[in-house]
Amino acid sequence: MTGEFLIFLYFLLAAIAVFVVVQPERFIVKRSAVINAQPKKVFSLINDLKNWKDWSPWAESDATAQISYSKNTVGRDAQIQWSDSKKAGTGSMTLIEGIPYKEIRFNLDLLHPFKSNNEVIFSLSPAENSGGAKTVVVWSITGRDTFVSKFFNLLISRDKMIGKQFEEGLANLNLSAQKKRGFLWPYF
Repeated sequence: MTGEFLIFLYFLLAAIAVFVVVQPERFIVKRSAVINAQPKKVFSLINDLKNWKDWSPWAESDATAQISYSKNTVGRDAQIQWSDSKKAGTGSMTLIEGIPYKEIRFNLDLLHPFKSNNEVIFSLSPAENSGGAKTVVVWSITGRDTFVSKFFNLLISRDKMIGKQFEEGLANLNLSAQKKRGFLWPYF
């Protein structure tokens, strides 16, 4: 019985390994929301990395994280670095391209707990029938998958995990975009 069990276990592990290997080499997670502000306002909230503390789902996730910014926090080559974060590990994000009021691209380098290089894109467009007063924001991340990340994605859905964080961040971005003179407008 033990020999048969070991043979079964071997074939089961081999089947799992084959299943993991045939998963796509690249991944993408994408979420969108309508933000109650003009594209210019939304662009400024994303384009300046110091604004992220007001809306990023990771901003308040770990008070022990050490965060530093490049000298310039706005536009091309602006960078944020973090370490010792229990939720986000260690890494950096660099703004690589911004097309005013339309798109912002970042290079996201994670060093710990897993090493990866990903591209983060925010696409902005005026919402239909809003007269330019609202903005559709599409937040996406794409990157290459390793064998280990493919395996973990089978256990814990990256799309659900990161997607939930993107949805939270977009809701926070909507609130941040509506701040007016220290109050949330039109909520107060």
